[in-house]
Amino acid sequence: EIASCFMGAELQVEPTKEHLENHKAYVQSWVKAIREKPDSLISAVRQAQTAADYMEMMAGLLPERDFIQRQDKTLVFRQGRQVPHRARYAAATAR
Repeated sequence: EIASCFMGAELQVEPTKEHLENHKAYVQSWVKAIREKPDSLISAVRQAQTAADYMEMMAGLLPERDFIQRQDKTLVFRQGRQVPHRARYAAATAR
């Protein structure tokens, strides 16, 4: 849902009132989880941005080198240490 918002903004798609209501309802369903674990929102936004960037790259709207640079700027925590997203991207594309 968050990635959808990012993509709409990037592509300058004007959302309809119905579309915004759908986003609102979905996000409201997350309120309890966010209150219980605030980091879940940060994680969801980070993952949504990665997904949106990946879709832009696959659609030819974002050069692969720019995608990789964006991922390098975002770190994730894995087993108590920071790991660049590039490691995840490399693993995903090697399949």
